[in-house]
Amino acid sequence: MSCKTQTLFCLIFTCAAPLFAAPPPAPEFDYADPPQGLFVDEWMEMRLGEGKVGWSHTTFTRRGDEVHARSDSYMKMARGAIPIQVETSERTVESVDGQPHNFETHMKLSGQDIVTIGTVLDGKVSVTTKGPGYADTQEYAFPEGALMTWGLAQKTFEEGIEPGTEYSVMMYSPSMSAQQALPGTVSIGEPETFDYFGTAMRGPKVTTTLHAGPAEIVTNGWADENGRLLVTKMDMMGMPLTMVVVDQETALADFVPPEFFVSNLIQLKRAIPPDADEVTYALRLKSGDFNEALPPETKTQSVQFNDRSGVVRVKVRRAEHMELNTGVNLSLSGTFVPYMKANLVINSKDPAVIALAKKSPANKEESALEKAYALTHFVNRFIEEKHLGIGFATASEVAQDPQGDCSEHAVLLAALGRVEGIPSRVAAGLLYLPSYEGHKDIMGYHMWTQFHIGGQWLDFDATTDEQVAGPTRIALYYSSLQDESLAQLGLALIDTIGNLDVEVVEVKTEATEEQ
Repeated sequence: MSCKTQTLFCLIFTCAAPLFAAPPPAPEFDYADPPQGLFVDEWMEMRLGEGKVGWSHTTFTRRGDEVHARSDSYMKMARGAIPIQVETSERTVESVDGQPHNFETHMKLSGQDIVTIGTVLDGKVSVTTKGPGYADTQEYAFPEGALMTWGLAQKTFEEGIEPGTEYSVMMYSPSMSAQQALPGTVSIGEPETFDYFGTAMRGPKVTTTLHAGPAEIVTNGWADENGRLLVTKMDMMGMPLTMVVVDQETALADFVPPEFFVSNLIQLKRAIPPDADEVTYALRLKSGDFNEALPPETKTQSVQFNDRSGVVRVKVRRAEHMELNTGVNLSLSGTFVPYMKANLVINSKDPAVIALAKKSPANKEESALEKAYALTHFVNRFIEEKHLGIGFATASEVAQDPQGDCSEHAVLLAALGRVEGIPSRVAAGLLYLPSYEGHKDIMGYHMWTQFHIGGQWLDFDATTDEQVAGPTRIALYYSSLQDESLAQLGLALIDTIGNLDVEVVEVKTEATEEQ
């Protein structure tokens, strides 16, 4: 069962939209001193490939000495016959010269609102995050020089679109990261001819690069002779995601969402037997290189990178659970705090999650390993409605409404493990499937749970009910989800989705060794 990679990419793009889609110039006013009232109202249509997937709407309104910016985005894509929707709304209040005062972000992933409210004052930002059964407030140092929606737009106005212009920006988007700003660069190229609704137009090319850790999000935009960005493109799942300036009626017109779920499957040239004890994979990117975004290493997954060939060899072995010291160890160091603490997605303090843990047979077991076994089987049986129709539910939501796919199984199992005193995190990566939707021997993007038991992280998959997970999965990223947003989880995979080839190099079983 493949994970919601499309949903995570929607999050990345809609959260970063303020940097990519600058509002049009308006020569009738000074950008350093905009008029009172509504002075920018921009609609854009989003397309993936040839199909429409959503829209965005940006407004700027001056009220006294403040500019109120609002950016709303809506994306919808299909996984099979099931549409997945992502809605975000970010509102900021900034000074006329672009300094952030406060903000509020709403994100709907599975019908529930995740709300982030923040205030910037005296070099610090106080951020409150609210979700089903959860609320938490944290204070951080506000990144020096960081800008939000109006500040970023004003920066583009000030710099202009003269070819050869290049400048840096720092984007603060709480939906992507509440703790840090993401650096970006903007460069203005020579005029190019581009298509705008069948009309050949000519204007400067605007390239924006957002640096999100090891990942880079690059967009190219084309402006008209007045500097208005009419078309903006970036790669998403190996296809061009395009934003085009349109009127409100066109933007809001209904559409049939395109299906992109199957396109993310990775075809293998050989099968992996169910009794495999060790599998070696060769990973290659179709374009670009892995940079710092190599798969993580654990005691069951080793990673080797060849600089010359650009190939990453990942060796995954089945963990020997019987060799572990399986007692529950509660004297863990501070590094494990994020893996034990409740957070928005893995809310182990939610009364519904705690009540569910008491119903499971795990509380009758003495060892962490036996508790993990029992919880894995319990979650698999508890989530009876297994389907792709949930955007990305939290453990609290799943405890009260047991339905969903791999991510719902993963976060609920992680939360129940923390209730039982077992450090947990989620892993995102690839899972081997012998057959799926008419395809054979493929790997699909997936999410599962890792528990720290006996001095190492072990894989447990409630979706497939694997209590001793085999070497048929490759972890590309893992997280406690303590200080990371769902968009950051998607950023960790951005270089691989639609851009990864996988080869099974070697398979070992107890009885045989195949080449």
